[in-house]
Amino acid sequence: MKVTPSAALVLTGGSHVRCKELAIAVEEIPVSRRVHPPALAALLVSVLAGCATTVVPKQLSDSERREQFLHYAGPPVDSVTYLQHYYAWRPLGNLQLVLWSSINDAYLLTVLPPCVGLDFADGINVTSSSSTITRGVDAVRFDHQYCYISQIRQVDYEAMKRAEKAIP
Repeated sequence: MKVTPSAALVLTGGSHVRCKELAIAVEEIPVSRRVHPPALAALLVSVLAGCATTVVPKQLSDSERREQFLHYAGPPVDSVTYLQHYYAWRPLGNLQLVLWSSINDAYLLTVLPPCVGLDFADGINVTSSSSTITRGVDAVRFDHQYCYISQIRQVDYEAMKRAEKAIP
């Protein structure tokens, strides 16, 4: 099954995204349906003032993001069973990626070298048998490469999200 990075994982989701969407939405309103220009200007000034005071979350570097996932990863397991599809994936360098089997079930996969370009892959395939991914047997496939999985660790993604929300 082909998996592409989820836009939800690429965007941080802060209010700055909603402000951009608001600006685009206003531009798309037909002129005949727009509010009187002075009223629209007053409305936009108040809304955009709120956007300007919004705190934008700090973007983590790739190495900080990898350390964060490692911190919340459990002990290595031999295999993992999933429900027929992957929700999303995110590369954490050339030899690691996070694979979500649902919105909160994440697994940190480490692959054996050489695995060139995983961090720039547009999409991946993961081999499996009977909906089970097994380390040493299955591989992450992309760009005509087979990168065999050397380690699988479940990530406590819910705890990771709670910790991110708790940071001011």
